[in-house]
Amino acid sequence: MEEKDITYRIRPGYILRPFLEECLGIPVGMQQDTEPCMGILSPVGQFLWELLEQGKSFGELLHAVVEEFDVDSQTAAQDIRDYLKELDEHHYLLKNGG
Repeated sequence: MEEKDITYRIRPGYILRPFLEECLGIPVGMQQDTEPCMGILSPVGQFLWELLEQGKSFGELLHAVVEEFDVDSQTAAQDIRDYLKELDEHHYLLKNGG
């Protein structure tokens, strides 16, 4: 399966909440000793998180970022890979097909 076809989704049990000038990814109903407490998201991170709540493929994420922000597709692709890797390392992410 090609990278563009892999689908990602935020793991159940996390919510996104605005806080002052930022946005937080917060676990709800989980044991705090085994899960991250919360994550602070940049505007791009928040944009991607909201797409990931819908279950989007890498290709769909890439297209949305290039359309929404002033960035070329090569830079956007690497930034998305880095963001997905970080979400995965902190157990926020589910992926299908990869």
